[in-house]
Amino acid sequence: MTKPVVLVGGGGWLGRQIASELDARGLSVRLLLRGGEAHPKADELRKRLTRAPTIIDGDISAAAGLQRAVDGVETVISAVQGGPDVIIDGQAALARAAQAAGAKRMFPSDFSVDFTIMGVEEHLFLGWRKLAQAAIADAGIAQTNTYNGAFMEMLTQDFFGLVDWARREITHWGDPDQVYDFTTTADTARFVAAAAASKNELDGPFRIAGDRKSPRQIAETLTAAKGAAFSVRQLGDLAALDAEISRRHAQSPDNPMRWAGLQYHRAMASGRGALHNLHNNLFPDIAPMTISAFASAPPMGAPS
Repeated sequence: MTKPVVLVGGGGWLGRQIASELDARGLSVRLLLRGGEAHPKADELRKRLTRAPTIIDGDISAAAGLQRAVDGVETVISAVQGGPDVIIDGQAALARAAQAAGAKRMFPSDFSVDFTIMGVEEHLFLGWRKLAQAAIADAGIAQTNTYNGAFMEMLTQDFFGLVDWARREITHWGDPDQVYDFTTTADTARFVAAAAASKNELDGPFRIAGDRKSPRQIAETLTAAKGAAFSVRQLGDLAALDAEISRRHAQSPDNPMRWAGLQYHRAMASGRGALHNLHNNLFPDIAPMTISAFASAPPMGAPS
Protein backbone atom coordinates (compact mmCIF):
# COMPACT_ATOMS: atom_id res chain seq x y z
CA MET A 1 0.00 0.00 0.00
CA THR A 2 1.38 3.40 -0.99
CA LYS A 3 2.24 5.59 1.97
CA PRO A 4 0.47 8.96 2.24
CA VAL A 5 2.14 12.21 1.30
CA VAL A 6 2.21 14.93 3.93
CA LEU A 7 1.28 18.38 2.67
CA VAL A 8 1.92 21.41 4.86
CA GLY A 9 0.40 24.67 3.64
CA GLY A 10 -2.43 22.88 1.86
CA GLY A 11 -4.87 25.68 2.69
CA GLY A 12 -3.10 28.15 0.39
CA TRP A 13 -3.75 28.79 -3.31
CA LEU A 14 -0.86 26.63 -4.53
CA GLY A 15 -1.21 24.11 -1.69
CA ARG A 16 -4.85 23.35 -2.53
CA GLN A 17 -3.89 22.66 -6.13
CA ILE A 18 -1.02 20.40 -5.08
CA ALA A 19 -3.46 18.46 -2.88
CA SER A 20 -5.80 17.97 -5.85
CA GLU A 21 -2.98 16.85 -8.14
CA LEU A 22 -1.61 14.38 -5.58
CA ASP A 23 -5.11 12.94 -5.32
CA ALA A 24 -5.35 12.74 -9.13
CA ARG A 25 -2.09 10.75 -9.15
CA GLY A 26 -3.64 8.20 -6.80
CA LEU A 27 -1.80 9.33 -3.69
CA SER A 28 -3.35 9.60 -0.24
CA VAL A 29 -2.91 13.06 1.25
CA ARG A 30 -2.26 13.89 4.88
CA LEU A 31 -2.81 17.58 5.64
CA LEU A 32 -1.37 19.54 8.53
CA LEU A 33 -3.83 22.35 9.20
CA ARG A 34 -3.93 24.78 12.08
CA GLY A 35 -7.16 23.92 13.89
CA GLY A 36 -7.58 20.62 12.05
CA GLU A 37 -11.15 20.11 10.89
CA ALA A 38 -12.00 23.62 12.08
CA HIS A 39 -9.58 25.16 9.55
CA PRO A 40 -11.54 27.43 7.15
CA LYS A 41 -10.30 25.46 4.11
CA ALA A 42 -10.81 21.96 5.53
CA ASP A 43 -14.26 21.43 3.99
CA GLU A 44 -13.14 22.75 0.61
CA LEU A 45 -10.13 20.45 0.61
CA ARG A 46 -12.29 17.43 1.40
CA LYS A 47 -14.60 18.29 -1.50
CA ARG A 48 -11.66 18.69 -3.90
CA LEU A 49 -10.26 15.22 -3.25
CA THR A 50 -11.73 11.88 -4.29
CA ARG A 51 -9.94 10.14 -1.39
CA ALA A 52 -10.72 11.53 2.02
CA PRO A 53 -7.58 13.24 3.32
CA THR A 54 -6.31 12.72 6.83
CA ILE A 55 -6.35 16.10 8.53
CA ILE A 56 -3.94 16.64 11.40
CA ASP A 57 -4.46 19.52 13.80
CA GLY A 58 -1.11 21.21 14.11
CA ASP A 59 1.25 23.99 13.19
CA ILE A 60 4.61 23.90 11.49
CA SER A 61 6.15 25.45 14.60
CA ALA A 62 4.58 22.95 17.05
CA ALA A 63 6.51 19.70 17.55
CA ALA A 64 3.54 17.54 18.58
CA GLY A 65 1.53 18.22 15.44
CA LEU A 66 4.56 17.71 13.22
CA GLN A 67 5.28 14.33 14.75
CA ARG A 68 1.71 13.15 14.15
CA ALA A 69 1.80 14.47 10.59
CA VAL A 70 5.04 12.80 9.47
CA ASP A 71 4.63 9.45 11.24
CA GLY A 72 4.91 6.63 8.70
CA VAL A 73 5.35 8.75 5.55
CA GLU A 74 8.09 8.87 2.94
CA THR A 75 7.45 12.25 1.26
CA VAL A 76 6.74 15.66 2.76
CA ILE A 77 5.69 18.65 0.66
CA SER A 78 5.73 22.19 2.01
CA ALA A 79 3.73 24.98 0.36
CA VAL A 80 3.85 27.32 3.34
CA GLN A 81 4.05 31.08 3.12
CA GLY A 82 5.08 33.54 5.79
CA GLY A 83 8.02 35.19 7.46
CA PRO A 84 11.35 33.70 8.51
CA ASP A 85 9.72 32.02 11.51
CA VAL A 86 7.72 29.89 9.05
CA ILE A 87 9.99 29.68 6.01
CA ILE A 88 13.25 29.09 7.88
CA ASP A 89 12.49 27.94 11.42
CA GLY A 90 9.23 26.14 10.65
CA GLN A 91 10.54 24.27 7.62
CA ALA A 92 13.70 23.32 9.49
CA ALA A 93 11.54 21.87 12.26
CA LEU A 94 9.46 20.02 9.68
CA ALA A 95 12.63 18.60 8.10
CA ARG A 96 13.96 17.41 11.45
CA ALA A 97 10.67 15.75 12.34
CA ALA A 98 10.45 14.11 8.93
CA GLN A 99 14.03 12.85 9.13
CA ALA A 100 13.47 11.43 12.62
CA ALA A 101 10.32 9.66 11.40
CA GLY A 102 12.20 8.01 8.54
CA ALA A 103 10.82 10.08 5.66
CA LYS A 104 12.94 9.93 2.52
CA ARG A 105 12.58 13.42 1.08
CA MET A 106 11.06 16.84 1.40
CA PHE A 107 9.86 19.36 -1.17
CA PRO A 108 10.49 22.77 0.45
CA SER A 109 8.36 25.80 -0.35
CA ASP A 110 10.62 27.37 -2.99
CA PHE A 111 8.51 27.75 -6.20
CA SER A 112 10.56 30.57 -7.65
CA VAL A 113 13.47 31.48 -9.87
CA ASP A 114 16.67 29.51 -9.32
CA PHE A 115 18.23 31.48 -6.49
CA THR A 116 21.07 29.08 -5.75
CA ILE A 117 23.74 31.42 -7.16
CA MET A 118 22.18 34.51 -5.58
CA GLY A 119 23.21 35.97 -2.26
CA VAL A 120 20.66 35.95 0.54
CA GLU A 121 20.58 39.76 0.42
CA GLU A 122 19.49 39.94 -3.23
CA HIS A 123 15.84 39.20 -2.47
CA LEU A 124 14.24 39.26 0.96
CA PHE A 125 11.91 36.29 0.50
CA LEU A 126 14.29 34.22 -1.61
CA GLY A 127 17.03 34.86 0.94
CA TRP A 128 14.83 33.22 3.57
CA ARG A 129 14.35 30.23 1.27
CA LYS A 130 18.06 29.91 0.68
CA LEU A 131 18.65 29.86 4.44
CA ALA A 132 15.87 27.28 4.74
CA GLN A 133 17.61 25.08 2.18
CA ALA A 134 20.74 25.07 4.31
CA ALA A 135 18.77 24.27 7.47
CA ILE A 136 16.96 21.41 5.73
CA ALA A 137 20.27 20.04 4.49
CA ASP A 138 21.57 20.17 8.07
CA ALA A 139 18.56 18.09 9.14
CA GLY A 140 19.87 15.30 6.89
CA ILE A 141 16.80 14.72 4.72
CA ALA A 142 17.02 14.76 0.92
CA GLN A 143 15.27 17.78 -0.56
CA THR A 144 13.74 18.37 -3.98
CA ASN A 145 13.78 22.11 -4.60
CA THR A 146 11.21 23.30 -7.14
CA TYR A 147 12.10 26.20 -9.43
CA ASN A 148 9.41 27.37 -11.85
CA GLY A 149 10.43 30.97 -12.58
CA ALA A 150 7.57 33.36 -11.85
CA PHE A 151 3.97 32.24 -11.59
CA MET A 152 2.33 33.13 -14.88
CA GLU A 153 -0.57 34.69 -12.99
CA MET A 154 1.83 37.45 -11.95
CA LEU A 155 1.50 38.86 -15.46
CA THR A 156 -1.90 40.15 -14.35
CA GLN A 157 -0.64 41.77 -11.15
CA ASP A 158 0.27 45.42 -10.73
CA PHE A 159 2.61 44.32 -7.93
CA PHE A 160 4.74 42.45 -10.46
CA GLY A 161 4.83 45.41 -12.81
CA LEU A 162 5.72 43.71 -16.09
CA VAL A 163 2.49 44.17 -18.06
CA ASP A 164 0.61 47.47 -18.06
CA TRP A 165 -2.72 46.26 -19.40
CA ALA A 166 -4.33 49.72 -19.55
CA ARG A 167 -1.51 51.14 -21.70
CA ARG A 168 -0.83 47.83 -23.44
CA GLU A 169 2.85 48.07 -22.58
CA ILE A 170 5.48 45.64 -21.42
CA THR A 171 7.57 47.68 -18.99
CA HIS A 172 10.95 46.20 -18.18
CA TRP A 173 14.42 46.92 -16.88
CA GLY A 174 17.60 46.00 -18.71
CA ASP A 175 17.72 43.94 -21.90
CA PRO A 176 14.34 43.51 -23.68
CA ASP A 177 15.62 40.21 -25.07
CA GLN A 178 16.53 38.63 -21.73
CA VAL A 179 14.38 35.49 -21.40
CA TYR A 180 12.15 35.09 -18.33
CA ASP A 181 10.63 31.82 -17.09
CA PHE A 182 6.92 31.46 -16.28
CA THR A 183 4.73 28.59 -15.07
CA THR A 184 1.10 28.67 -13.95
CA THR A 185 0.34 27.62 -10.40
CA ALA A 186 -1.77 24.76 -11.76
CA ASP A 187 1.09 23.39 -13.85
CA THR A 188 3.53 23.82 -10.97
CA ALA A 189 1.18 21.74 -8.83
CA ARG A 190 0.96 19.08 -11.54
CA PHE A 191 4.72 18.78 -11.84
CA VAL A 192 5.22 18.62 -8.07
CA ALA A 193 2.59 15.90 -7.71
CA ALA A 194 4.13 13.96 -10.59
CA ALA A 195 7.57 14.20 -9.00
CA ALA A 196 6.17 13.09 -5.65
CA ALA A 197 4.53 10.08 -7.27
CA SER A 198 7.57 9.17 -9.37
CA LYS A 199 9.80 6.25 -8.51
CA ASN A 200 12.72 8.33 -9.84
CA GLU A 201 13.37 10.35 -6.72
CA LEU A 202 14.64 13.83 -7.48
CA ASP A 203 17.27 14.98 -5.03
CA GLY A 204 18.20 18.60 -5.59
CA PRO A 205 16.82 21.18 -8.02
CA PHE A 206 13.68 20.42 -10.00
CA ARG A 207 13.46 23.02 -12.80
CA ILE A 208 10.25 23.45 -14.81
CA ALA A 209 8.89 26.18 -17.07
CA GLY A 210 5.56 26.52 -18.83
CA ASP A 211 6.94 29.19 -21.14
CA ARG A 212 10.17 31.14 -21.60
CA LYS A 213 9.90 34.55 -23.19
CA SER A 214 11.67 37.89 -23.17
CA PRO A 215 9.77 41.17 -22.64
CA ARG A 216 9.89 41.74 -26.41
CA GLN A 217 8.48 38.26 -27.06
CA ILE A 218 5.78 38.75 -24.43
CA ALA A 219 4.66 41.91 -26.23
CA GLU A 220 4.52 40.00 -29.53
CA THR A 221 2.62 37.12 -27.91
CA LEU A 222 0.03 39.38 -26.25
CA THR A 223 -0.41 41.35 -29.47
CA ALA A 224 -1.29 38.14 -31.30
CA ALA A 225 -3.47 36.77 -28.48
CA LYS A 226 -5.41 39.97 -27.82
CA GLY A 227 -5.62 41.39 -31.34
CA ALA A 228 -4.27 44.74 -30.09
CA ALA A 229 -0.73 46.04 -30.26
CA PHE A 230 1.43 45.79 -27.12
CA SER A 231 4.61 47.86 -27.07
CA VAL A 232 7.84 47.48 -25.09
CA ARG A 233 9.13 50.25 -22.84
CA GLN A 234 12.43 50.11 -21.00
CA LEU A 235 12.29 51.77 -17.57
CA GLY A 236 16.07 51.85 -17.24
CA ASP A 237 19.16 49.67 -17.17
CA LEU A 238 20.03 47.32 -14.30
CA ALA A 239 21.92 50.07 -12.47
CA ALA A 240 18.79 52.21 -12.59
CA LEU A 241 16.77 49.26 -11.28
CA ASP A 242 19.19 48.86 -8.37
CA ALA A 243 18.82 52.56 -7.59
CA GLU A 244 15.02 52.30 -7.65
CA ILE A 245 15.06 49.29 -5.33
CA SER A 246 17.32 51.19 -2.91
CA ARG A 247 15.09 54.27 -3.07
CA ARG A 248 11.91 52.33 -2.34
CA HIS A 249 13.59 50.34 0.40
CA ALA A 250 14.80 53.54 2.08
CA GLN A 251 11.31 55.03 1.91
CA SER A 252 9.50 51.91 3.14
CA PRO A 253 11.96 49.54 4.83
CA ASP A 254 9.18 47.69 6.65
CA ASN A 255 6.90 47.31 3.63
CA PRO A 256 8.49 44.77 1.26
CA MET A 257 5.47 44.99 -1.04
CA ARG A 258 6.98 48.30 -2.18
CA TRP A 259 10.30 46.81 -3.31
CA ALA A 260 10.32 42.99 -3.25
CA GLY A 261 8.63 42.79 -6.65
CA LEU A 262 11.47 44.81 -8.14
CA GLN A 263 14.00 42.51 -6.47
CA TYR A 264 12.32 39.61 -8.26
CA HIS A 265 12.53 41.55 -11.52
CA ARG A 266 16.23 42.01 -10.86
CA ALA A 267 16.73 38.25 -10.55
CA MET A 268 14.97 37.71 -13.89
CA ALA A 269 16.19 40.76 -15.82
CA SER A 270 19.80 40.01 -14.91
CA GLY A 271 19.49 36.35 -15.88
CA ARG A 272 20.84 35.31 -12.47
CA GLY A 273 17.67 33.39 -11.62
CA ALA A 274 17.23 31.83 -15.08
CA LEU A 275 16.36 28.15 -15.29
CA HIS A 276 18.74 25.85 -17.14
CA ASN A 277 18.45 22.16 -18.01
CA LEU A 278 14.69 21.92 -17.50
CA HIS A 279 13.05 18.75 -16.22
CA ASN A 280 9.78 19.17 -18.14
CA ASN A 281 10.53 16.11 -20.25
CA LEU A 282 10.53 13.84 -17.19
CA PHE A 283 6.73 13.97 -17.26
CA PRO A 284 5.57 13.98 -20.91
CA ASP A 285 1.93 13.61 -19.85
CA ILE A 286 2.00 17.22 -18.64
CA ALA A 287 1.63 19.87 -21.35
CA PRO A 288 2.12 23.16 -19.47
CA MET A 289 0.19 26.27 -20.47
CA THR A 290 1.98 28.84 -22.60
CA ILE A 291 1.67 32.61 -22.22
CA SER A 292 -0.31 32.68 -25.48
CA ALA A 293 -2.84 30.18 -24.14
CA PHE A 294 -2.95 31.95 -20.78
CA ALA A 295 -3.68 35.30 -22.43
CA SER A 296 -6.36 33.76 -24.60
CA ALA A 297 -8.11 31.77 -21.87
CA PRO A 298 -10.70 33.65 -19.82
CA PRO A 299 -10.51 34.89 -17.21
CA MET A 300 -7.25 36.79 -17.14
CA GLY A 301 -7.76 37.56 -13.46
CA ALA A 302 -5.40 36.54 -10.70
CA PRO A 303 -6.08 33.66 -8.29
CA SER A 304 -8.49 34.34 -5.46
